[in-house]
Amino acid sequence: MKIEKLSLALLATVLMVGCDSRIDAVNAQMAEIRNQPPLPIEPAPVFEPAPTFNYAAHQLKSPFMPSSLAAELKIMAGKRVYPNLARQLQP
Repeated sequence: MKIEKLSLALLATVLMVGCDSRIDAVNAQMAEIRNQPPLPIEPAPVFEPAPTFNYAAHQLKSPFMPSSLAAELKIMAGKRVYPNLARQLQP
């Protein structure tokens, strides 16, 4: 039992020695990176304007709306619900 505790303590000590803080190495690497000259920035690309396009079929059915919904919206186009804004206060 005593040998097991001693070997466990020895193993823990060896493992703790291996867990060294590497902050100094990180700080040295960061200082080296900061001392390097910055890389040049590439100029922005020049975009040529696209030719204009007149879409003549904008009055036709929308390709993004199902035909059943389009028909229903066409039927209900003139129907609106007008709220009664002059309501009496409820007690």
